Amino acid sequence: MTLLKYLRYELALSRDQMIRIIVRRRSPFTDWNANEIQIFCDRLTEYGRKAEQLATDVKSNSDIDNCHDCGIATFYNDMHSCYQGDFYVCENCVESYAYSDYQDTYINYDDNDEEKYE
Repeated sequence: MTLLKYLRYELALSRDQMIRIIVRRRSPFTDWNANEIQIFCDRLTEYGRKAEQLATDVKSNSDIDNCHDCGIATFYNDMHSCYQGDFYVCENCVESYAYSDYQDTYINYDDNDEEKYE
């Protein structure tokens, strides 16, 4: 199956939605969640090098990344920075971290306990 057939027949995209993907490098649907965009981008990578770049651009323009801990695709604005931006975690995984006022970032509980005793 070609990329065009996938877009046109399997996803049943309109001409405007295909333009949104190919020209604007955006998700074809504005109401897709981060996981749906991730699945779409993963599927795009099956269609060659140019489609891989398209998938990378769509994912980047959609402001999604995978949670460092669980790997689930999440929008950046729903993620939390840990260790001053070294990595990001989702809402569910941030419960495994404590917020450090001293460092102004999330750190794991062991590091937080050490910080309190210093």
